[in-house]
Amino acid sequence: MASVNWTFQALSDMADIAEYHDQKSEKYSKFLTSRFFERGEQLEKFPFMGRVLPESNLKSVREIIVENYRVIYSVPSSDKVNILAIRHSSIPLANFTIDIDV
Repeated sequence: MASVNWTFQALSDMADIAEYHDQKSEKYSKFLTSRFFERGEQLEKFPFMGRVLPESNLKSVREIIVENYRVIYSVPSSDKVNILAIRHSSIPLANFTIDIDV
C-alpha cells in the first residue's frame, strides 16, 4: 500500500476550488472536496490507476479525473504517491508550473 502525500499546492488548489463553489452551492463544494480525498485514498491501493499525464509523457506523472478537475500526481516509487496539483480541465496545463520533485 502506498502512502499518499498531499502537497501544499494541491491543498491550496482544493481550497480555492471549494471557495469558488461555496459561492454557488456549499453542498456541491463539500461533495467535490470529499471526492478529491476519496480518490486520494484509492491511490493508496492503486497508485498507477490514473493515466500518464499527456503533457509530461513521464510514466511517473499521472492524472485522475474528478468531475471537471484533473488531479495531477506523481509516483516516484510503488509505495509513494505525491498529489501535486488540481486543475480545471478547461485550462491548458501549459499555463502552470508543477513541481514534481516532492
